[in-house]
Parts: sequence; structure tokens; C-alpha cells
Amino acid sequence: MADKTALGELAVKVLGPSAERFGQTLGTAVETFICNPLDDWIKKCGERFEQKSKAAKERIITKIEEIPEENRKDPDLSIVGPAIDQMKFDLDKDDLVEMFANLISNSFDSRAYGLHPAFASIISQLNTQDARLLKLLAKSYIALPIISVDVISTNSISPIPGYYSDCDRLREYKVETNAYSLESVIDNLERLKLAKLNSKVICFEDEYKRVRENPAFQQMFMNVKNSMRENKFRLELTSFGRIFTMACIS
Repeated sequence: MADKTALGELAVKVLGPSAERFGQTLGTAVETFICNPLDDWIKKCGERFEQKSKAAKERIITKIEEIPEENRKDPDLSIVGPAIDQMKFDLDKDDLVEMFANLISNSFDSRAYGLHPAFASIISQLNTQDARLLKLLAKSYIALPIISVDVISTNSISPIPGYYSDCDRLREYKVETNAYSLESVIDNLERLKLAKLNSKVICFEDEYKRVRENPAFQQMFMNVKNSMRENKFRLELTSFGRIFTMACIS
């Protein structure tokens, strides 16, 4: 790591009042791959992102400071570099900035495992709703009950667009409960191999009962109760998704 005095002097030009703490904590890699690229980006974007950039850098610094000294290591630049490059496009999305900050800080932590250079690209393909649903799955440690519905007629089976789930749990993590939005989020998480709909192992029946008691669900299907078929799933993290959330969700 670089000489702390020299690093501190260099950091003064970048972080101002936070420079002393920065210089005592971090090395040249952070200065090169975190501060300068973000500052250059801010110059191009204007003042609107200045506070967002400063907050993101402070968040990263704080997280690295929380790593015990004996567990700090030089970061994998194949992870830090792409994470910083992608994060600058999402500075106005706090949920994604938090994920980038976790990924970057974990690259400084010898206790972290399973970090992959693809993680930064994956975060950049999420939106706020995707990130919040991932956080729900990671924090609750259990699967989420999902119901889709088909309408059966004499000659055909017509799938009804949308997924329905436990609205109380979704609202707890500020995930939209709209059935079409939820379907879009789940489709994206499946596309990225972070989560999957499991129809072979499902949740307890009481959990699906809570889904059916949702007024939006009842209103949607009140006129087709006698011709509808429920498809029950549990939404769960994949093995890759669990490693991703351990690296990117605190």
C-alpha cells in the first residue's frame, strides 16, 4: 500500500475534509479507481451529481474502515474497476449504489469469498425494484410464495399475465405489489440466474392463503373463480444468487 502521508496529501485534492480519514485508511488503488473516475464523471455531468458522488465515496470509505485491519487486503482490480465504472451511471439510485459499495468494500476484505468480476455488470442490469426484491430474499432467508393464474375454457387454457405474492412482505422492502411489475422483476432475476421459480418444492399452504386474501387478487379473479387454475411457485435464490447477495447486499 502507498505511504500514508503521501496518500493523504493526494487525497486532500479529492475529498477535502474527509481526506485525513481517507489517507489513513485506504491505498492507491482506491484513489485511482474510486475517486478520480467519479470526479471526472461529475465534471461532465454537472453539479446535480456532486452530492451523490461524495455520498457514494463516503459510503465506500466507511465500509472499508469497518473491516478489521488484519482482514484488509489489496483489492482485486478486476472487480473494483468495473464496479466504479458502472456505479457512476447509477448514482441517483441509492439501492444500487449500496450494492456497488458493498461489492467494492468486500474486495478489500480477506474474509469475503466468491467475488466475481461479473457482479458489477449484473448490478448495472438491475433496477431499484430488482434490488429490493433481492434484498427481501437475502434478508428473509426463506422463499417467497408466488401464484400465477390460468383461465380454462372448453377448448383452451389462457395464462393471465402477472404474478401475485404476499403484499405485506413486499411492502416491507418497498417492492411494488402490482402483479405485472412483479412479473417483470422476477423475469429479470431469472434471466440473470439470481433467482428461480420452483414449482416442485413450494411454500406452506398458509403462505398462499395470504396471497389469495389480497384484495387485488380477489378483485382480479372474482368473475372467473369457477374456471381458474392456480399455479403455485416459490421464488428462491439460486446458488449463484446467494453468493451474489452475500457480496453485494449487507
